Amino acid sequence: MLDQGPQSAAESGQGLPYTRAMPDSQKIEWKRIAAEGAAIVASILLAFWIDAWWDHRAEQEDLLEYLSAFEQELIESRKDIEIALGLST
Repeated sequence: MLDQGPQSAAESGQGLPYTRAMPDSQKIEWKRIAAEGAAIVASILLAFWIDAWWDHRAEQEDLLEYLSAFEQELIESRKDIEIALGLST
């Protein structure tokens, strides 16, 4: 028969399965781990939010620059049209 690894106490007919209690020094501090995990997730989400905000701000600055250049071009075109039509004084 192939060796299928160690049998549990229940399978070997020895009664209840063996459980070993963890010493206090090895206890898992779930509250601390959850708090650290939440802090990490919050930090990552904050970084994404700041990055998106910064990109949006840069896009708004670019848009303002484009609109200002477009306005200046319209003013110059209007002057050229007025000169061409002889409407300027």
